[in-house]
Amino acid sequence: MSDSNDVLQALQLLYQSADQNSKAQANQWLQDFQKKDTAWVISDSILRNTELGLESRLFAAQTLRFKIINNFKELDPSSGISLKDSLIQHLVSSRDGSQALITQLCLSLADLALQLVSWEDPVKEMIDNFTSDSSSISVLLEFLTVLPEEVDNNDRILVERAVYTERANRLLTLKSMQVVELLVNCLQSSALASVVQTKVLDCFSAWLKSGELTLNLLQRTPLLDLAFAALQSDDEHVFETAVDAICGYIFESRDSEGQDTSNPEYNNIIDQTRNTLLEKLAALSNSMRNDTSISSDEDTDKMRGYCRIFTEAGEAWVKSMTEQPSNFRNLLESMLIVMRFPSLEILPMTFNFWASITDSITVRIHSASNQEKEMISSIYFPVFNALIEIVIVHLRYPQSYDGFSIESENSASGWSAKDRDDFSDFRHNIGDVLKDSVKILGQELALQQPYNILAEQLSNPQQGSQPSWQIIEAPLFAIRAMGSEVDQNENVVLPKIMDLLPRFPYHPKLRYSATLVLGRYTEWTFAHPQYIPFQLDYISSGFELKEVVAASTQALKYLCKDCNQYMVSYWKQLETFYSSVALTSDLPDEDIIDLTEALSHVIAAIPMDSFPNALDAFCSPTIKSLESLLSSNSDDKKTKLEIAISSVNKFSSDSDVSESSGRLLRVIMSRYSYGNSSIYNEGIQLLLSAFQNTGFGVYIWVARKFVEKYASDTYLPAESETVNLSVACSTLVEKIGEIMISSVSNRLSDFDSIPEPLEEYYLLLSMALQKQPARTIMSSSFLQALQLSLTISRSVHYYVQEAVLEAWSALIFPAVRNLSIYRDDIEASAIKFSIPIHSNVPPYLNNEEANKNSANKTDNASQLKYNINQMIFIFNNIGTELSKVLLEGLITSTFPDLITFSSSIYTSLVQLVTDGGQLFGNIAANDVNTLPISAALINQVERNNVSAKALVLAINFIASLPAASNISDSEKESFLNDYSLHLSTSHFARLRRLISDFSLVYRRKNNIKLGP
Repeated sequence: MSDSNDVLQALQLLYQSADQNSKAQANQWLQDFQKKDTAWVISDSILRNTELGLESRLFAAQTLRFKIINNFKELDPSSGISLKDSLIQHLVSSRDGSQALITQLCLSLADLALQLVSWEDPVKEMIDNFTSDSSSISVLLEFLTVLPEEVDNNDRILVERAVYTERANRLLTLKSMQVVELLVNCLQSSALASVVQTKVLDCFSAWLKSGELTLNLLQRTPLLDLAFAALQSDDEHVFETAVDAICGYIFESRDSEGQDTSNPEYNNIIDQTRNTLLEKLAALSNSMRNDTSISSDEDTDKMRGYCRIFTEAGEAWVKSMTEQPSNFRNLLESMLIVMRFPSLEILPMTFNFWASITDSITVRIHSASNQEKEMISSIYFPVFNALIEIVIVHLRYPQSYDGFSIESENSASGWSAKDRDDFSDFRHNIGDVLKDSVKILGQELALQQPYNILAEQLSNPQQGSQPSWQIIEAPLFAIRAMGSEVDQNENVVLPKIMDLLPRFPYHPKLRYSATLVLGRYTEWTFAHPQYIPFQLDYISSGFELKEVVAASTQALKYLCKDCNQYMVSYWKQLETFYSSVALTSDLPDEDIIDLTEALSHVIAAIPMDSFPNALDAFCSPTIKSLESLLSSNSDDKKTKLEIAISSVNKFSSDSDVSESSGRLLRVIMSRYSYGNSSIYNEGIQLLLSAFQNTGFGVYIWVARKFVEKYASDTYLPAESETVNLSVACSTLVEKIGEIMISSVSNRLSDFDSIPEPLEEYYLLLSMALQKQPARTIMSSSFLQALQLSLTISRSVHYYVQEAVLEAWSALIFPAVRNLSIYRDDIEASAIKFSIPIHSNVPPYLNNEEANKNSANKTDNASQLKYNINQMIFIFNNIGTELSKVLLEGLITSTFPDLITFSSSIYTSLVQLVTDGGQLFGNIAANDVNTLPISAALINQVERNNVSAKALVLAINFIASLPAASNISDSEKESFLNDYSLHLSTSHFARLRRLISDFSLVYRRKNNIKLGP
């Protein structure tokens, strides 16, 4: 048994030993110690010894908090009160000591207060104990600061909803007025140290965040003045806390869709508060204008704080700003000042405001009178005009940047790859603000801004030199960003912009951006086809510049897609261009794919009388290249499919070839198999051989797409195309299963090294179960695949786990439904559905008449019947192990995002076993593990004429939990009692929630990371 000396020795090793192995062992020992029952007393004794160092006492405080959060149920009411008294005493003795220790003790008390219902009035008791001097009040304010944070946000504390609601009300809601009075008294007391004011600010901010402080409580208090005054502090923490408090205060005054506008007292409070805030924000705005640390980009933290305050105000009052815009001119001007901040990492927090105010104005305009529209326009048009100008300045690349290279490629660049990517992300995000501007100003006025910059730069170059490419590129990007809001019939500004493009000075980045502009406005080009010759030439010549190739392929793709009926006239020119560029140049594969896609849009628009020649012209160069790779003696009579098959057979070991081949095979088999048995028969053989040889998951993906399109349980009329395709799908699934099972069975120790094939296989199985369940469950490899899945479900890869769960759900959910239909049909027959609890053979199983009328039938006579006996056989084989694997996964290896899904599958398995009763004789057939309450619970369930098999599964699972699982006997008993109740009453939704909650509790108590 551990004592305090053992703990102190372990701490000494942890903090002072130079040996890393010793430190690791000490750390593990201390973690194990925290889970023991004796940790309560030992930690308390260490805290009482004031002569020990801070590290030891801090660990003891942390341990007590850990125990309060995770093991509170170990305490009886009297022990809980004793612990409370002890913690308060520790705080009293430590009030002049370390702030870290005080914070940990306050956190422990806050967590205890939430759970210890016999502690009737924690806030009052703490106030009574800690108001004698500055040190005591600092401790009290620390407790009151962490209290709302712990009550609202500590989701590691698990309490019943009713208890939580009552305690939160008692700790926070009912104490808000008392807390406000305390804070005001602290501010007005001259005897208290100035540091207390910072504590007051922290506490004020924390309670505002909790939502417990109303404007009615805060009116006529100096707390808001304190927060604004604290913005002048050079202390970073004080400044940030002041920002938090002001933002919380603003939030309380926000526009609310559901507010009672007929209440004059409430409206008066809102108006007074808002007017007070607007006055203070106006003063802050003036201060912000004169702050050189902001304009020179020296103080990012201050910029962030100001930005938060004004953005919070804007978002809080969007509705009022639209209805009474003249009252908010200063706030709008302040938002423009914020938008001019040089720190680009801060500006994104304003983007939601601009989107919200845009939406609000748009809605308001529709119902506004002409006078109101004029007023809104007079205020907001100048704002959004200025906003476009500001955004375009932010879009500029630095003067020292060449447009493409990074430091690793060019030491003079000055930008890393991260700098480049971050700036690219920023530009695309701020592009949404430009779209908002178009919605307010209209397309002509919005486009005029970037056009004016372009025209001015090209008309008046400085001192006879070429204009900077950065200054031209920024408005080009702005024009592209506005594209989604510009109508294709815009005839004023866009034609002038198009006329400017040939006049740009040469720079690859300008050519790149201009090409992307053409690609963005291809729908506009469709309405203005006179620009196609110029654009086609401009885009095509871009392929000669390596920096512009990617933009050119993208622009050509959209030009061919949106203007394909006009581009038909250029198909011979495009074919020549394609042959020269795609097959003879060093274009990256993704660019060749984009270029090919572009031409496919043109081919699709070619009239049928010219289509064969055009298709042959485009495909022949590629086919000839493939032929030369495959054989020097090509056969002109070979079909294109045969060449594709030969390509796969020869180069399938290359993953890139397999990926491309898979996409091609998917198109061929999914689109052209119906009525062409040779296509799908050859395709299936190719998939099987390629997967057998390579193990690449792409071939299973193709199989899944084929099954998704053609699989069914149709069996009449015999030899019909639908039936033949369904049989082919069934064969394909079975054969791939045989290959996969054989492959994985030989490498069970490292199956996680092939996650993609495993994922694709179980997704294929899931699809087969959805599309042709009757055929799939009869497959000879199906049961083996399920047995293998019990191991694969423990994969460390999220998508493998998800795929296995998809397969299980596709099996179990329909099984529950079909068993229910089976029961209903038996009930409707002469032999009633009855499963005596202790009968090994239900009376109807061998009854020919009952089976003849049973629910294996379907409403459609052409569909195969779902074989209920096969389903019973399957679950008799895997049901017990599946239950165990699901439950073990829920408390250990299942990824957190999959816990709900897994719980649903387990619950459906329970429902299936419960409804089936002795049909599932092999499930839970072994003796029950010895638990004191086992027999009583089983008898209770069976008295309700419900099969107890699922309960036995749960009892066995609970009994198998390791002794060191930190789940007490009372918790196990409580879980099984609830489980039994929900099972007896068939409340499977409640059972699902019980399973999920138990999973969460187990993981937290045992420090099991969420997911493998």
